[in-house]
Amino acid sequence: MAVLKRVIRGVGVKPRFLLEPTVVNFKTKVIAKGSKPLPFHNDITISNPDHSAIMWSIDREAIDDSKVFQMNPTEGRLEPGATSTVRVTFNPLEPIEYVCKVPLFLDGDKSKPYLNIEFMGEGADAKIYFDRREVLMPCTPLDIPTMATFMVCHNGYENLELRPKIANEVGKLPIELNFPDGHNLGVTKQKLKVEAVFTSSKPLSFTTFIDFFDDEGNKFSIPISGTTDNSIFTIFSFMQRNPDEYSLEVGKDRPIRLIQDAASDQESHKTGLPGKAFSKTGGSSVITRTAKSLVGFEPVPMQVLDENCKYIERWYNATM
Repeated sequence: MAVLKRVIRGVGVKPRFLLEPTVVNFKTKVIAKGSKPLPFHNDITISNPDHSAIMWSIDREAIDDSKVFQMNPTEGRLEPGATSTVRVTFNPLEPIEYVCKVPLFLDGDKSKPYLNIEFMGEGADAKIYFDRREVLMPCTPLDIPTMATFMVCHNGYENLELRPKIANEVGKLPIELNFPDGHNLGVTKQKLKVEAVFTSSKPLSFTTFIDFFDDEGNKFSIPISGTTDNSIFTIFSFMQRNPDEYSLEVGKDRPIRLIQDAASDQESHKTGLPGKAFSKTGGSSVITRTAKSLVGFEPVPMQVLDENCKYIERWYNATM
């Protein structure tokens, strides 16, 4: 049986002009806010491997029609064996995807492009975001302040003054917001620390939102929850975090109340949080500080949690 054979021939041609890369992808970039937004840029390397000089140019109309891409320079002369750099900039105007194909011509021959350069990019709106999904404030007794911290971050703002507002769907809440590092975000300050302080003389449990507005009125919200009560069952975690720093007050014809000691109250003014459990003493550890940064306040010490787990284990062994 005869074997079918076909002869394939090809000729390798040395390129006259080299460009790297031929596809410039800016990916997703934030639409800069401000009077003088700075565009994003990438560099293209061009080289002439030929033995004679080459005049190159691009179709300016194609790149001008895109309104978001620019190339500098758009034409030039490249000597034999020479290499040069061309800068491409991208300044998105809307949160959409942009694609632009720009023909490149050699030696003034515009009948057919030598190659096409493709520019790609996507715009995204500037935004405010947070380092956590929600702010959970620790339960505390009546008239004892509780505080949780969180970070407000941004992407794309040149200069922004934070304007917070606490939603009042459930009524006015005794929540105070402190900004120890100021209210302004910008190019040199990507995030700000916020302290939420809550104190109430009446039992209260709430969930609401802290709204932050930018200069265009866009709203970015984070939920916040807290509880204050006069019940030992509710505030047991507070008693675990602050042992030996509270006393019980008994008044005639009045309910028993948990009162923070004077020494502990003085310590809270230094640390901004109730009790010595919030100071970084020898009992504090790296793990505890990491947990504090995650939840926004000092959690129950690991030693206390271990003791509780052992107690539950003994209870199960005795009763089950």
